[in-house]
Amino acid sequence: TGWRVLEVVDMTIRGMMTWINALEWICMFLIMTIIFFTVRSEKKHNRDSSFAFGKKWTYLGLAIGVLGLFEFIADLLRLRSWFLFMQVSFAINIVNMLVLLPIWLVVLGRQLPAIKDSFEDWSVDEHDTEPLNAVS
Repeated sequence: TGWRVLEVVDMTIRGMMTWINALEWICMFLIMTIIFFTVRSEKKHNRDSSFAFGKKWTYLGLAIGVLGLFEFIADLLRLRSWFLFMQVSFAINIVNMLVLLPIWLVVLGRQLPAIKDSFEDWSVDEHDTEPLNAVS
């Protein structure tokens, strides 16, 4: 009976991990979509946009998010045909996690110093020489 319990627990944990992975991908889709629309609206409101993120970076994030949505759908469709949608899910996962997401993170890292400097200049009051968030 001990082995049966172990097998039931293993099956339960695998099923739970499948749904958690599916939830991660739908969250990735939502986060990347929110980032895309936030940066896009920032660019519309600030024409000079000296501190805005790059347009290509946001489109790459949106592509990652849309592929995450397809990954979520493939995870759901595994209930219909496990072998076929496991292969689809694996292919999307390889493209997203090994190619697109690292590129997105590197581009983000390259943009952060310039954006940080522009926000530091923006947070200094005209009459003071100290930043607004400095403790006196």
